[in-house]
Amino acid sequence: MACTLTLDVSPPVHHWMNTTLDRDAFKKTIPVLAARVPASKTGSLLKSDVMKKSLMDLPKVHSVLRDPHNDLERLILLNVSEDAALTTEVHNFLQEQSAMLVTHNLDLTYDHWTADEILQSILPEELCKGSPLGFAITGHLAHMNLNKEYLPYKHIIGQIKNPMIQTVVNKLDSIDTKYRFFKMELLAGEPNYVVEHYQSNCHFTFDFTHIYCNSRLHTEHDRLVQHFKPTDVIADVFAAVGPFAIPAAKKGCMVFANNLNPESARYLSKNIIDNKVASLVHASCEDGRDFIKEVVAHVMEHPFPAYTGLKLSKMQEKDEKCRLQLAKPSQPAALAPVDQSTVKDQSPCQANRQLPSDV
Repeated sequence: MACTLTLDVSPPVHHWMNTTLDRDAFKKTIPVLAARVPASKTGSLLKSDVMKKSLMDLPKVHSVLRDPHNDLERLILLNVSEDAALTTEVHNFLQEQSAMLVTHNLDLTYDHWTADEILQSILPEELCKGSPLGFAITGHLAHMNLNKEYLPYKHIIGQIKNPMIQTVVNKLDSIDTKYRFFKMELLAGEPNYVVEHYQSNCHFTFDFTHIYCNSRLHTEHDRLVQHFKPTDVIADVFAAVGPFAIPAAKKGCMVFANNLNPESARYLSKNIIDNKVASLVHASCEDGRDFIKEVVAHVMEHPFPAYTGLKLSKMQEKDEKCRLQLAKPSQPAALAPVDQSTVKDQSPCQANRQLPSDV
């Protein structure tokens, strides 16, 4: 049995890059074998157990291409570059299918490789083992927390980002001691820090430079909300911009939401309105200790309206209205009055034709 050769699909090494990412430098052409077959036999090769281990299986690469010389034929890419790498069994099967082996040049560009693969080709070898991949995404913004050894390469690391990410920042050591948000520096992209974040079927807007929000906690928020009953009253001492309070209110709970940070409280109030739960959430901006002491009194002095069930969305209201209409018993149509003077001299059949057409 012939040995299997491994294609080198790693990106080209560019350790000279340290501040600016040159995407055009990431190009690579790899000669691979392809089986040229009539278009009608493409399915047979792709489904064959014999060919399973020999077919091209690379992310973002189409394994079947049109033959540029014959529109009635297809090129099925294989994962080897030499004929000798194919087993005798594969050779025999390809001959049975009237397949011809040809060489195809596979062109790879920057978008083919992952962020980790690009980093491995840019960073010095001593830093590759622990390359900084960890980051969190909030809306259009990604924030990182780079270790000091990667700081000389921070700007080029920030440029290796998902096209959907518009802003990349790095968390600095200093943290605001009163309002607990961290200082940051822009690594790449636009200096736009007002984000729109979606989680738990809610929409949140806030300024990332003045409010810390850990989007990774949304599963814990959801887990707790699932334990609430719609008739519960919830006191959220550190409500931030509402990622816990607003989903609870959407479930039907009455919520007192508090945050000491004025910016956080401002966006909390905005998010309460945007998510249409203003009748269920009371927002405040005070010290957590004072809030805890006074929240019971708040409930007594500013009671919420009695629970009448979850508010239906506009689509649910429309569906419910249609359901009620369909459930109503149909009423017989009323007969229109007939002028008896017009039927005195008519036969019964003629008179009947004067009745409304829906009778």
